[in-house]
Amino acid sequence: MTVNLDGKKKTFTLKKSEEAFNAAKVLAALAETTKTGTSFGAPCLLENVLAEMVISAVPSIEMVRFVNSGTEVCIGVLRLARAFTSREKIIKFEGCYHGHADPYLVKAGCGVATLGLPDSPGVPKASTAPTLSSPYNDFADVELLFETNKGEIAAVILEPVV
Repeated sequence: MTVNLDGKKKTFTLKKSEEAFNAAKVLAALAETTKTGTSFGAPCLLENVLAEMVISAVPSIEMVRFVNSGTEVCIGVLRLARAFTSREKIIKFEGCYHGHADPYLVKAGCGVATLGLPDSPGVPKASTAPTLSSPYNDFADVELLFETNKGEIAAVILEPVV
């Protein structure tokens, strides 16, 4: 990891990463910033500043939206994919966790054998009906899901490492 402190570039290994995050300047800025709060339900000025920094640092990014949790991200991704494709079904992989939203609580590590059944009490079957599940890294099964649900799948969501 390379960090720029006071105009000096420093490269840190994991062993030296403490040096970067314990720097007096970083701790002072963090202490000052937390006086205004640490979690907000609506965008704030510092989020806008950070978003502009991200956009300028990564040319392919046109817009940034910050959220409070991974669940919130996954809900937004699902909604975006469905709106963009006008399709309802998604494919997720068995044992993968994508937050605590109802559509993702199918085979989220519990191993329920029936397709589209929630494996978390309190989740209505209708909430999980459009969720298709496949064993992780089973390309043939994913191809079969696409073939049998032709034109109905909005997205595939996965964890890169299980």
